[in-house]
Amino acid sequence: MVTWSFKRIILIVILICAGLFPDFPAGTATSKPNQLQPTALELLGRYTRALDSTGSFISNAETVSLQDFEFDANFDPAHLGTSNAINIKGLKLWMRVEFVTDGKRTRRKQYMWGNVGLQAGKVDKARPTYFFCNWDGNEYYCHSSVANNPAKPGVVQIGGLNKDQGATQFCRHSESYVLGYHGDERLDKILRRARNISLSDEMENVGGSDCYVLKAETHNGTISLWIDPEHGCHTAKVETRTKTGNPKPENVINTTKLENVRFERIDGLWVPMEADLFKHKTFDINGKKGSIREKSHYKRTGFVLNPDHDELCSFDNPFESNTELLEGTRVHKVGDPTSYIWRGGKVVPDEGRPSSRNAPRPKQQRRQCR
Repeated sequence: MVTWSFKRIILIVILICAGLFPDFPAGTATSKPNQLQPTALELLGRYTRALDSTGSFISNAETVSLQDFEFDANFDPAHLGTSNAINIKGLKLWMRVEFVTDGKRTRRKQYMWGNVGLQAGKVDKARPTYFFCNWDGNEYYCHSSVANNPAKPGVVQIGGLNKDQGATQFCRHSESYVLGYHGDERLDKILRRARNISLSDEMENVGGSDCYVLKAETHNGTISLWIDPEHGCHTAKVETRTKTGNPKPENVINTTKLENVRFERIDGLWVPMEADLFKHKTFDINGKKGSIREKSHYKRTGFVLNPDHDELCSFDNPFESNTELLEGTRVHKVGDPTSYIWRGGKVVPDEGRPSSRNAPRPKQQRRQCR
């Protein structure tokens, strides 16, 4: 007589061969097919932690951009801030940037040359346009000038930003999506306010990594993020489509794509170091149409994660030991009707006196920074 135990063994073997019996070690429980798949909000939380973990740094980067402008003959060029009709292809712009932040305070030093603006002509690399902006958590300072041109003093603006704007307004440039920003706001914060956010059932391979795909519908468009779990849950790809026209949102549609992201491991964390960004802006204003296409390649040439900003004096008041302002630089304090000027190493009311470019600067006491 065949015992019940022997019958049970035969039944199990048959079921395994038929694929109907779960093959797992004794003492473990079965898992649902989607048990390892996070929810959209759980994945968004991982993305937030990734951005927070790499939110304090000193970055040096270079960007090369190509732009094409195509517009109807009767398009009003005033919408682009120019007085001439535009149909130009292959405008090339170079940018070199030092970007410093601790997540709340920000400093940006930027040089641009090539086709900097539609009306500015071609800027020589030897004398690029220059911007130095600093937000110390309370006050905004920005110096704009032409580098390496001692005959042309620049302009300084003091104030004009509030605490909500201060730490983010530097992120509008080609590296914004690498930093996790869309315009002036972090992508994870935008997605948390989205009308609808969903996680695709299937992962997609991007650059050799299987990525989760988050899609969100916001008040002015759609955002899709490819979250890369193999690289710290940073984005391996981003796509956005937003409407920003005036008076109707449909007047201007912006499409952006971040692709070909290359990561490096720094101090145990994955950091995006290189990427391609594609922008396409289309205009349809009173039936007159046009478009701007831009392709940029962004590459970090140096990166320091979690530096000691206090020891480095990263966000100290630039006036305290300013070595770049030329005598005669105009200073504008937002909300103050008085005209000011940089003279003798300090900001003074501009009384119309001729500037003395060779006047010595007084020595100022300042704490030592590394």
